[in-house]
Amino acid sequence: MFDNPALLQDFFIFELMRLLLLLITLILYTVAHAQSIEDKLFKKMCECLTFATTQKKALDDEKFDNCVSSDSSLNKELEEYLPKDDSLRSPDGYEFGRKFFNKNQIRLIHECDGWFHFIDSARYDFLNEVDKKEQQKQIDSLTKLISINPDKSQLYQLRGLSFFSLLKLSDAQSDFDKALSLAEASVQCLYFRGWIAEINGMYDEAIKDYKMAKSLNEDSFLDTVIAIAERKKKGKK
Repeated sequence: MFDNPALLQDFFIFELMRLLLLLITLILYTVAHAQSIEDKLFKKMCECLTFATTQKKALDDEKFDNCVSSDSSLNKELEEYLPKDDSLRSPDGYEFGRKFFNKNQIRLIHECDGWFHFIDSARYDFLNEVDKKEQQKQIDSLTKLISINPDKSQLYQLRGLSFFSLLKLSDAQSDFDKALSLAEASVQCLYFRGWIAEINGMYDEAIKDYKMAKSLNEDSFLDTVIAIAERKKKGKK
C-alpha cells in the first residue's frame, strides 16, 4: 500500500496528529468536567456555610453536613468524581472535602458573602470577653515599666495589645510603631497594626503589614485577613 516511503511517513504523521487531537480533546473534557463539578461544589459550600453560620456565631457542623448531604444530585456527581474506591462518607471523602475547603478558602472570602461576613465579624468576638478594668491596670503597670526601660520593645507591644483590646486604636498604633522601631519586625505587632489600618479604611497599609507578617509566619489565617482587606478595598461588603 505504501510503496512510497514519503507516503508512509505522511500517513504516520497524520495518524499521530489524529491521536494527539483525540488525547487533547479528552484532556480538555476531563478538565472542564472536573471544573464544572468543583464550581458546583463551591457554590454549594458557600450556600451551606452561610446557612450553618446564620443563627450562631460559630459554625454549626451538623447543619453544614445536612445541607451538603441534602443535594443528592451533586453528591452523585461527586461520588463519580472521586477515585473509584473512595466515598464521600469514607475518610478519603472527608479528606477530599478538607482539601477542597483549604484550596478555596480565599475564594470563599472574595465570592461568598455569608462566609466573608462570618469570618470578618468573628475576629472581633474576643473584644466581648475583655475585662476593661484589668486591661487598664495592665496599661498603667506597663507605662511604669516603660518609664524605667524606654527601649524595651516588648513592653510597647504588650501595652499596644491592651490599648487595642480597649479600642484605643491611636494609642495602640503608637505603641506598635515604637515596638517595631526598636526591634526586628514582630508578627503580632504587624498583624495588629495592619488591623488598625483596616479598621480605619487604610487598606493598602493593612495589606502591606499583613503581607509582611506573612513573610515571617506561614499561618494560613494571615492569607485570610489579606483577602478580607483586599475585598474591602474593592468596596465589596
